[in-house]
Amino acid sequence: MTTQTKETTTDNFKEFELINEKNYFKWCVFDKDNKGRSDGISKHGTALFSSALAEKPITIREYLDNNKGCILTTHNMALKMQREFDKIKYDIYKPFSIPEQIFDEMLCCMPPEKWETSEDNFIIFESFKMAEALTNHIYTFYCRVKKPSYKNSKYLKINLHGSCNHHQIRNLIIEHINKKDLLANTK
Repeated sequence: MTTQTKETTTDNFKEFELINEKNYFKWCVFDKDNKGRSDGISKHGTALFSSALAEKPITIREYLDNNKGCILTTHNMALKMQREFDKIKYDIYKPFSIPEQIFDEMLCCMPPEKWETSEDNFIIFESFKMAEALTNHIYTFYCRVKKPSYKNSKYLKINLHGSCNHHQIRNLIIEHINKKDLLANTK
């Protein structure tokens, strides 16, 4: 007499209205508290990386219950939320003045990427990107600005997404410098 074993499967997607085995790859678990607990979703409805680390399946529900502050969301929405966290944490789009020595040291530290110089309206603008990202495709760009009214060049750094080009960086920096110059002239 042979015994047949019936394999039981559990539908880990059943309690979630929008996610299923046909679209799971568009979804993830996102950490709204930005504590590094975000995770992918497997085709079995389990937390992708956490299950691999634990060497046992952890269902989406278990993961959400054990990680308060995490939500189930689409990858696109998670990317938008992560960019907002990064904007705050890494002062994205906020230029900082630096000494010339720091600019020179960073230029020699690693081979610079996107190293460009331009001249427009008698303003000389030089920028380069550090080769190593801070996080999530966010890089530090170093800049030198020389205006005809300046005795010496001004040096700044700014954290931006790596896809920014020289002219976008120039516009951000020049706008910042013009505001500072205007404030200085009104005092």
